[in-house]
This record gives sequence, C-alpha cells and structure tokens, in this order.
Amino acid sequence: IAALQRIHAGPKNSAGRQLAAGYLPSGSESGDPAPQLGWEGYLLRGKSGKPGGEVLADGMLGALIQKPFATTASFDWDKHPAQLRAAAREIDAPVNLSRFFARGGKLILWHGWSDAAIPPEATLNYHAAMLRQSGTRAGDAVRLFMVPGMQHCFGGAGPDSFGQGGAPES
Repeated sequence: IAALQRIHAGPKNSAGRQLAAGYLPSGSESGDPAPQLGWEGYLLRGKSGKPGGEVLADGMLGALIQKPFATTASFDWDKHPAQLRAAAREIDAPVNLSRFFARGGKLILWHGWSDAAIPPEATLNYHAAMLRQSGTRAGDAVRLFMVPGMQHCFGGAGPDSFGQGGAPES
C-alpha cells in the first residue's frame, strides 16, 4: 500500500514539497491492448532490468540535455529539479503562445486520463499556464480534451481513436 501511495503522490523533495504530478488511480495500471501502455511499460521493471520510464528518463537526461548533470540513479530531488527546469526550457513546448494565436493559430490538446507515461495533471497544468500567459486570444483558440480511459496516445478501456492520427480528410 505504501508503494501505491508514493506512486499516486508523485515525487517530493526532502522537505515534502511536491515537484511533479503523481499517477492517478485511473486504469493506467494495466496496459490495453499492450502491457507496455500501462505500468508494466513505464513503472515496473522490464527485460532490461529497469522500468521503461527510467530508460526514457535516462535517455532524455543523457541525449536531450546539452550538459547532462545526472542519471536516474544519481538524480537528487533536492538539487536537480532546478537544473532540469532550466534544461527543459530548451526542449519543452513554450507556455506563452501569444504570437501563434495572434497569427490566427488554433491548438487542440488531448490527454488520456489513464496515461501511464505522463501523468494527466501535467497536461492540465500546461493548459492552465498557457492560458494565463498567452493572452486573451488563447481562450477562443485552444481546446483541451481529457479522454476517459485512454492510455498514452492510444489504448486503454476508453475511446482512443477520434481523428488524432493525422489531418482530417475531406
């Protein structure tokens, strides 16, 4: 039970400060139609001996960050989050999209409530920050769809195919 509580709570530093969203008790535990879409693919140890999420994080820390400062094994939740936030500014989607919206841009965001790779709260937080920082046009130009039961991009117990695979055909 304690391990589940830590998974649902998300990472905290030694002072107990929340650093990122945890995983919701929402159906992400079991991957459907493929086990790797659930916890088996991201949180539990796979064939490599590491959870898939750890393999992805190590790859991102080592390949996407100009000056790697940690591995998942050496990551210090008190020291490294600030460095990670600074590095993320180079690779994350910006939250201020005011120039995009000023040119008439439209944005559709969607996320599965049962995503085992990225906690749904991360997209909710991004959406809220983007609306705050992108000006008044953003409210009319962006839509967020939270998909019940959908896992990472597809799969899960809910609907997972609604036109997100490419441009609509006429």
